[in-house]
Amino acid sequence: MKKRKRIISLLIALAVLAADLVAAGIDTAVYADEANQIQTVLKMEYVPGNKTANETAIAYTGQWTISMKSVKSSKPGVAVLKKNAGCYLVEVKKAGKATISFKAKAAGTSKYIDKKIKVTAVKYVCPVKKFRIGGKNLAWKFRKNPVVARNKAISGRLKVTAKKGWKIKEIVYISRTGAKAGKHLRIRNGKTVRLKKGDSLKVRLAKGKKERTLTCMVLPEGF
Repeated sequence: MKKRKRIISLLIALAVLAADLVAAGIDTAVYADEANQIQTVLKMEYVPGNKTANETAIAYTGQWTISMKSVKSSKPGVAVLKKNAGCYLVEVKKAGKATISFKAKAAGTSKYIDKKIKVTAVKYVCPVKKFRIGGKNLAWKFRKNPVVARNKAISGRLKVTAKKGWKIKEIVYISRTGAKAGKHLRIRNGKTVRLKKGDSLKVRLAKGKKERTLTCMVLPEGF
């Protein structure tokens, strides 16, 4: 059971990465096949006691293969890079800053290039009092995780209420199917939404210079 939950958690991380790449108009095959496209700055939120929330996939292995070696972290107690279940993951272990250095090359090439990822991890604080879609209030799920994944579709009027000091900057709907697949569609608070298999909803909030993004997604078929 624990192994199954672990696999599902990693698939969620991959699904979130894939959704972001498609939404940004980036071809995932090209992204993963070019070692020099690996991001160099990574901001993450550290969620105490939630290993899944503290991991972010940065590149795929497998069909679109990237190889890495000579991996080092300036502060292993803050962040590390590891390979697991078809992808390379950055895991943060506590709030702080660390630089991860490594050598990477794409499939079909022989030359490794030097890469560095500057990781900044801040302690996660849930910024909403309410996150309601129809009759379901998902706010309690966001208390321990900025990403909420569901197995079933959900629909209804969206109503997000920020905590004191926080402001909603934008709400974005991303569909994985149909004519609008992969597009970022800004919607207003109070609009009726329908999240189908593979769809996601992102709410970006700010408090001064701090920003948080909450993601509600419905897992694709087969997950």
